[in-house]
Amino acid sequence: MSYRSHRRAPAPRRSVHARLIYEGSNAILFQYADTDVGDPARNDGISATIGLNAPPGVDAALQYSYKSASVGAGKAILFSPTTPVAYTASAGVVLDVGVPQIVVTPAQFDVGAAAGTSTSATLDIGNVGNRPLTWNIASFGTDAHLPATSRYTVPLGDPAATSAAPAPRRKPHPARTPRAQAPQAEGVAAFAIDFGTSSLVSLDATHPETITPVAGVGDLVLTAGEFADEDFSKLYAIDHYSWHLLTLDTRDGSTDVIGTAVLEAGAGIDWAGLAWDASTGTLYASAYAQGRFGIDSYLYTIDPLTATATLVGRIGGIGDPANGTLVVDIAVDAEGRMYGVDLVADDFVAIDKATGDAAVVASLGFDANFAQGLDFDDYSGTLYYAAFNNSVGEAQMYAIEPSTGALTLVDAIGADPTQSQLAAFAVARLGGVCAYPDDVPWLTYSTTRGSTAAGATTPVTVGFDASSLAPGTYHANVCVANNDLARRRVAVPVTFTVN
Repeated sequence: MSYRSHRRAPAPRRSVHARLIYEGSNAILFQYADTDVGDPARNDGISATIGLNAPPGVDAALQYSYKSASVGAGKAILFSPTTPVAYTASAGVVLDVGVPQIVVTPAQFDVGAAAGTSTSATLDIGNVGNRPLTWNIASFGTDAHLPATSRYTVPLGDPAATSAAPAPRRKPHPARTPRAQAPQAEGVAAFAIDFGTSSLVSLDATHPETITPVAGVGDLVLTAGEFADEDFSKLYAIDHYSWHLLTLDTRDGSTDVIGTAVLEAGAGIDWAGLAWDASTGTLYASAYAQGRFGIDSYLYTIDPLTATATLVGRIGGIGDPANGTLVVDIAVDAEGRMYGVDLVADDFVAIDKATGDAAVVASLGFDANFAQGLDFDDYSGTLYYAAFNNSVGEAQMYAIEPSTGALTLVDAIGADPTQSQLAAFAVARLGGVCAYPDDVPWLTYSTTRGSTAAGATTPVTVGFDASSLAPGTYHANVCVANNDLARRRVAVPVTFTVN
């Protein structure tokens, strides 16, 4: 290819150069007869990019110079191909994969003893896996989950327009005096995003009048949040605008973006809620689409490692026929049952997590509006509902009885509930009767910790001491914590009859 009087820019003169391709060697030669175009700002390649381009998608372009005086009359540039050196290697890898698997015998104790005496039985801790099983034993009373105080009934309200966005700012109220409450047996630690202060906060769900800021979240609008796999150091959340699935460190509020949770076309335009299903190890999410003909809600699963979203189905069978349904948040109990709150019809609903089909359990009894939060305390089985009650214009915490939908008001949220609104609400407590063992004085053990080799069994003598007990029947659980990830805490129920 030869270029004579080639003009690529408005200049007084034209350049003369040629490009040669050698078919035998595949070399490419650029030859320059005249590079003076009559403009010092463009002479000798000052205004040019010189090199070899490559087809789209091929990372093989080679640049010789960019806007520099790199060529001149009588000069040439030779591009010579090189033969790539290919290296191959192989190696054999043997993966020895294994896990411990706990087997506890018997499955329960039913023993008796005369008053003032004691007896014992053997608990065998076996390991049918192929890795060592480490374990320790503690006890837990079966009445520890009972509520420490009665709840209050919820006020009624009128239905109104539906929105899942943060509530508009309201005129602050004077500081209030929290209403009197009976002492709680223990707190229910939780975290949430407070739209009133745009910050990550911590609180005790049984005393929500006090919320403690952890860190600001800036411009993030995190309407959905949840803990996963009993890790309470990071809160999973989805940003309303970017669809980013991220984690927030519950110690300092620092964030780590996992990826973009992309909604399927025609199946939602905004994320609303997150829920972790401990029974299957699945992270669920609710989404909605608000259009001219009402609102539709959808159920998804989300991979917490990649943020990949998979549609389960439309959440149907609930809502208002004319205006649709908006499931603002979802929650899953320890047995894998899913529930949600529909803002359109102001209903508490049960959801089939396999299909998205839903049914109304009961009316909330007030105008639930704007962003909300819903999560189970898996330890006690209590479902907490961080609501924004638009009938009275303030944030309120409720406890919901899932089988009936009955709501009990816990308290208003924050020192000024008109300025508080919680979303991405998640309870930070372990689940099951063995989550927080305590001392049962009439139970003793020959040892409380050990390691059981693969294929072996370790016997532990369990003592039942009736020396300080009145005649009657006593109940507890022997709790075996261990490193079997499928059964981290094994409960062995105990019934002890003192004659």
